[in-house]
Amino acid sequence: MRLTAVTATHLVALILCVEKVTSKCTKTCASCVPCRRSCGPDEVASPVGVRQQDNFCKPKLTNPSELNKLRECLCKPGYLRNAWGKCVRKEDCYSCLHKANMDFNYCSSSCPQTCGVLEHRNCSILCVRGCACAPGYSRLSPGGPCVRPDQCPIGSPAPAPTCPGPHQIYTACPSPCPITCANLKNPPIACPAICGDRHCVCVPGYLAAQENPLKCVPIDECPGHKPSGCRGRYQKYTTCKPRCPATCASNATRI
Repeated sequence: MRLTAVTATHLVALILCVEKVTSKCTKTCASCVPCRRSCGPDEVASPVGVRQQDNFCKPKLTNPSELNKLRECLCKPGYLRNAWGKCVRKEDCYSCLHKANMDFNYCSSSCPQTCGVLEHRNCSILCVRGCACAPGYSRLSPGGPCVRPDQCPIGSPAPAPTCPGPHQIYTACPSPCPITCANLKNPPIACPAICGDRHCVCVPGYLAAQENPLKCVPIDECPGHKPSGCRGRYQKYTTCKPRCPATCASNATRI
């Protein structure tokens, strides 16, 4: 193969480029070492470079698997781990020191687990800062002391109520501004992230055509709602289809 002047020039340029890159690499490349995992909020890497146990606010309330975990990251100075494994300030930790079965949490539920209560009403999804029942403990009563489940009063919680009408389901956390037939054309844009009073609501695919008593209808049957056209040939939209429609498979008398 005979090299032209242009080809030879390109070949020389490629050789010089490779030599430049490899020679630079031999000067700057270093041996590879395992990367250390980044630490979470209010954490620092272990000063000795090995995994070790951390210090906790209330070790006796902490699950042994959490308590004895060997960590690459420890709480930074002035912080301790709570029973949930999060780093909190020492002064916050000490504020719950003399409260039985409670530990400090930056973000606990506004509806804590309570003896005999299956579902909470008017429960905000916003979290609460302060002393809370440690994992595995429940409130004896709303706002009451924290106890183990076996210390809750004996008795089965009342079952969830049933709904009187069809296409309805009971919920303890309904939306405070649901979409209904009345607002279907102009649904709520902004809705607070809280639960409304618990009651029966329409199942998915149905909307409330009437509030009291509740009457749920398919979306296409909302008063004033213009249904979309049928897709197939020889079809006609109806709001009251027969229970036993005529088919090619059966010519029997329909009831």
